[in-house]
Amino acid sequence: MVSVTTIKASDHPVKAVTVFKSSKAEVLRTFSLDLQPGQNKIQITGLPSSIDTESARISGLGDARLFDVVCTLSPPKPPSASSTQSSTHHALLTKKLALEAERKVRTQESDILLAYGETLKAQDVPPEQLLTFLSKFVELGLANKKAVAEIDRKILEVQKEIDNETKKVPEKKGATNGEVTVVIVSENGGHLDLKLTYIVGNVNWEPTYDLHAITEKGKPPSSITLQYRGRVIQSTGEDWTDTSLTLSTSSSDTTSQKVPELEVVKLQQRRTWYGSPANGTKYRQSRMSSAPGGPPPPPPPPMASAAPQSQLADVLRSAPFKARSRREVTDGSADRQRERDVGGGGGDSFRSAPPIDDSWAEESIAEESETATISPLAETTAVVSVSPLSISYTVEGEASIPSDGEAHQVSIATLSFDSKVSIVTVPRVNPVAYLQAEIKNTSDYRLLPGPVSVFLDESFMSKTSIQDIPAGDTFTCTLGPDSSLRVSYSRKSRTLKDSSNAFFGAFSEQFTTTGYTVLINIENKHSFDIEGDLVVRDVIPVTEDKQVKVVLRKPEGLAEAKEGEVVVVGSGKGKEKDKEGGEGKEGNGNGNGNVKVRWSKVKGGRGGEKEGKFEWICAVKAGEEITLMTRYEVKAPADDQYEESW
Repeated sequence: MVSVTTIKASDHPVKAVTVFKSSKAEVLRTFSLDLQPGQNKIQITGLPSSIDTESARISGLGDARLFDVVCTLSPPKPPSASSTQSSTHHALLTKKLALEAERKVRTQESDILLAYGETLKAQDVPPEQLLTFLSKFVELGLANKKAVAEIDRKILEVQKEIDNETKKVPEKKGATNGEVTVVIVSENGGHLDLKLTYIVGNVNWEPTYDLHAITEKGKPPSSITLQYRGRVIQSTGEDWTDTSLTLSTSSSDTTSQKVPELEVVKLQQRRTWYGSPANGTKYRQSRMSSAPGGPPPPPPPPMASAAPQSQLADVLRSAPFKARSRREVTDGSADRQRERDVGGGGGDSFRSAPPIDDSWAEESIAEESETATISPLAETTAVVSVSPLSISYTVEGEASIPSDGEAHQVSIATLSFDSKVSIVTVPRVNPVAYLQAEIKNTSDYRLLPGPVSVFLDESFMSKTSIQDIPAGDTFTCTLGPDSSLRVSYSRKSRTLKDSSNAFFGAFSEQFTTTGYTVLINIENKHSFDIEGDLVVRDVIPVTEDKQVKVVLRKPEGLAEAKEGEVVVVGSGKGKEKDKEGGEGKEGNGNGNGNVKVRWSKVKGGRGGEKEGKFEWICAVKAGEEITLMTRYEVKAPADDQYEESW
């Protein structure tokens, strides 16, 4: 004989949940059962409707044997009102019903008193008894009205409490019409803790961070605290209460996966059709093609000399410049020596390509031989498990995530890092200085891509984001704008010399040379000096047009500088306001002796000399200001118009 037991899933705890990045989660439930000798059929109802019916598996059988497991989805049932009401809510409803019943009795009392008064007649009642009745009637009537008013007040108070309690009850999202039927054979019967594991959908998690930094007497912080959290959203239909929660980066794809196979690729003559093949049109053949139905042959590799056409659009911007007159530029011998072309000549750089740098191999070997120093964690709230396919964070303690479709945050870790804070501004784009922290991930945690909320001195500053940061890597994070630095940007242009070639006369091509002067002014309103931590980024235009030349004049020495080389600019004092309110002298055009310049670092093939991007490295004393000057010339055909664009 088969023993049948029906179990409601919500009456038994969810022991553990692992949430994957593929909008799925693995749920482990336990059921305490008493098996009968022989065959036992256990029906588990109320499981999520998003359950993967092929993922259900049973464990923890002990000496019992598993005979069958079937997972199905029954037709959905409308949720009952009682299932979403708490015990407090039921008690308040009962109290309200009692008050309404009392009010009904008081109303009937008043009606009876009125009905009795209407039956009395003057000839049947002596005057003294009539006066006594009227006095009693008024007294009872007033008492009745007062009691009814008090009951109405209590009913209103209870109704408010019911409304508040109703708001407290979260609206559960997700249906629970999943069922699992398990057939177990036990020889002797006995107690059993059955474990059911299954995969559900409608769940997701993403990392999020809070970065806290404390300034030191107004100066940028030397260390930061990063609170690493996981934001979990689920609407599976079942609440996860006091559960062991694990957040995994695995995709956990339930679809069939396999390594693709290569097909044979044959070559044959290409058929070029004319008109519609349905009309029996003719075709001609070329030398090569892929087999019918097979993949097309790969495209020919690009020419080595071809430069990407989008480069100009990526690095150029600002006001248009164009040819205006017909005079030729005449430069002195000193100018010719430092004259360098930015772009031009089919996309060539300032110089020929440098030799291949293979020092990265030696550096990587040296790094592997070093022993990393791990800074202590202020608070660890998750255990990290790393596998070749994924990273898992097991949150310490128990977590509760209701099925309400709302974001719930759980703490993964609180990490403390040393930081180097610099001030970075790109006035050509936006004349605002930003505090930027350079941080090395000295923890055991891999920081996944996610949003960062920045708090400076416990006040919210801004929002930013970080990319994937493995342990040991260095990353930058913007802390927010520095309002005590005043930055301004201006650019002027004028036509220098341009004319036609005198030898060829009117038949020669005519060129226009336009000179540009860029002035960046930075004023330090801080009470402390900025000592070489100010980085100012700028760019000069480049071009792939062989007929257009861009010549860099200032800052001096930058045109000849190699990648990574720092050039010291000027030795005079920067522009300062004198006591009269006028402007003092400009010391050699740039800075106060603490100004340097270099080409920006090349990252991923972007930036640096080939794209005309460079950086000023400045030191500015408290209350002073500096002016940074850039000069360049553009020589272009007079009949064509050119403009800067990004």
